[in-house]
Amino acid sequence: MKLANLTLRQCTPLILVLTAWLALCGCVYDVPITDKPTRAVNEQLLGNWTSQDGKTKMKVAKYDTGHYVLVYDGELYRAWQSDVAGTPFFSVQSLDSTQPEGLNKYTYTSWTLAADGTLHGRGVNDKVIPDTTSSPAKVQKLLRANLKNPELLGEEIVFVKDK
Repeated sequence: MKLANLTLRQCTPLILVLTAWLALCGCVYDVPITDKPTRAVNEQLLGNWTSQDGKTKMKVAKYDTGHYVLVYDGELYRAWQSDVAGTPFFSVQSLDSTQPEGLNKYTYTSWTLAADGTLHGRGVNDKVIPDTTSSPAKVQKLLRANLKNPELLGEEIVFVKDK
């Protein structure tokens, strides 16, 4: 499958993958990649998405010009784009007060959007970017240093936008 080289604005649905990775891989960080969004919300990509295997459903809505609100398996998240060295990542913050140990924690991922419209995401590996990393600047430095490391990202998950 050939993947399109699309702009970050066109590929905003990465937040879907981020939420899936938060739930699936448990890679939880105390700080975001960036404190503020690096791109505006892409309103064309808001809506309902389903994992290719049909097991995971997510709803993505605009919160403000740079932030999204997500509902994933009944849990609430806030997300924003966090570009590092020209590579698109997202910071996703848990807002689920029913799980205090995860409240205000973050997860990170990267993505590609295929020409067929499917979204391919991979979570950041906490063995490469330790979950003890204490500041956004340190996270960004580690990401920059490991962009070509094949171990940086974990297994792929694929989503399709609901029609």
